[in-house]
Amino acid sequence: MQYRTPTSILIYLCLMYHNVLSAPNDGKYNPRKYNKNGKYVHRGEGE
Repeated sequence: MQYRTPTSILIYLCLMYHNVLSAPNDGKYNPRKYNKNGKYVHRGEGE
């Protein structure tokens, strides 16, 4: 993909941003387990 549309750039940035936030994972990657600060969220807590 040589020509990047604004939409694809936005998606890419969102993915990178999400990866940074959920970096402290334990190998079982599940974005729902981490809040916006990258901290582990137990069921029923936080977002």
